[in-house]
Amino acid sequence: MSALHGTGIEVSVALSLKRRDIDLLRREIHGKGTKTKARERVAKVAEWAWPLVEGHVAFLNSHIPLATPNALLFPGISRHLATHKHRKACQALGIEDYRLKDSRHTYAVRAIRAGAPFEVVARQLGHVDTTMVVRVYGRFKPSEVEMTNWERIAAIQDSAVAAS
Repeated sequence: MSALHGTGIEVSVALSLKRRDIDLLRREIHGKGTKTKARERVAKVAEWAWPLVEGHVAFLNSHIPLATPNALLFPGISRHLATHKHRKACQALGIEDYRLKDSRHTYAVRAIRAGAPFEVVARQLGHVDTTMVVRVYGRFKPSEVEMTNWERIAAIQDSAVAAS
């Protein structure tokens, strides 16, 4: 589920998403949290995942034309079925010990490694503050060398955009 890996939202939140929860212009998902008030949030969809989310919405719109904005984004998918399909996919790919809920961790580690501020990751995951993010993911903060390399790549990309 690209919605999980591309946003860090929980499985239960993803399965309760409705079409009206997807903002196609802003590339965001409005997730209604289940544990705390902070879990209700607007989550940015990662660049790589957006075409998959957008494609799924387009597929639903073309195949279920009478569906309302309150129609589920993943109709007929239960938590049990999602977990079963995930296990089967991991098995087919030879991936061991990767639970569906680990997608939140994948999102967080990827964001931290890329230099995202802890505050941004905490908000995306639906945490009240950065305490949990720093405790769990702080060890993945990029080193000085990695940040320098990232800055060099960003500068090259900026130059390419300015030249075009």
